[in-house]
Amino acid sequence: MLLDGGTDPRELEREQAEAKAAAAAEKAANEAAAAARRASEAVTVREAWARYVAERRPHWGERSYLDHLRPLRKADATACAAKARPSPARWRH
Repeated sequence: MLLDGGTDPRELEREQAEAKAAAAAEKAANEAAAAARRASEAVTVREAWARYVAERRPHWGERSYLDHLRPLRKADATACAAKARPSPARWRH
């Protein structure tokens, strides 16, 4: 069915739907790229603490420096313990 303007309304609707889908896809891609950029720029607490300790070391004595390293060692021990799987013998009561 053609109108006086020579355009098919079904074709016009199809083009509008395609344009909407393309805009939605572009928006999703932009949001995903922004999320990836934020994740890559994020700094973990461990990284920040290690940087702080490294920058402050010249101002501390050996004992103070070792005291500041303790939280990093505790975090490593906690992470290792969390990764350890209990043996099947522990599952039995």
